[in-house]
Amino acid sequence: MTLVVDAYLDDRGDMLFDSMVVDPQDGPLQALYWSSRAGEVVPVVHEGQVLEVQPGEFRTVSQAVIEQESDSPIQRPLEDNGDVVFTALFDDGTTGLFVASVAAPEPAAVALDVAALVTLAARARRSRS
Repeated sequence: MTLVVDAYLDDRGDMLFDSMVVDPQDGPLQALYWSSRAGEVVPVVHEGQVLEVQPGEFRTVSQAVIEQESDSPIQRPLEDNGDVVFTALFDDGTTGLFVASVAAPEPAAVALDVAALVTLAARARRSRS
C-alpha cells in the first residue's frame, strides 16, 4: 500500500511527492519521489538512506521533508530544470538542506549536489507521534 502525503507540481507538469510505502515484511518507509509528466517515477531520497553530508562524513536519513513555508528561503521545492530541494533529518538529530538533480529520462541518475546547499544544524530530533 502507498499513501501520498504531499505533492508539488512544476510548470512543466513534473511532480515531487512525499509518500509512505507500507511493505508487509519491512513495515512503513517514508520517501520522496519525482515523477515526470510522462509518468516516469524516480526515488529522490528515503528513510534509512545514507547520505554523504560533506566529504567523508555520512549520516542516515530518518525523515525527508519537502520544505515550502512562508519564512523559508526556498520558494519552490521543485524547479523546472529538475532540481529537487528537500530537508533531511538524520538519526543523530542534525538536519541538512539538499538539492538533488533528477536527470530525466534516466531514472538511475539522481545526483545529490551536497556541496552547494548543505547546511547542518543541531536541532532536537522531531518526535514522531
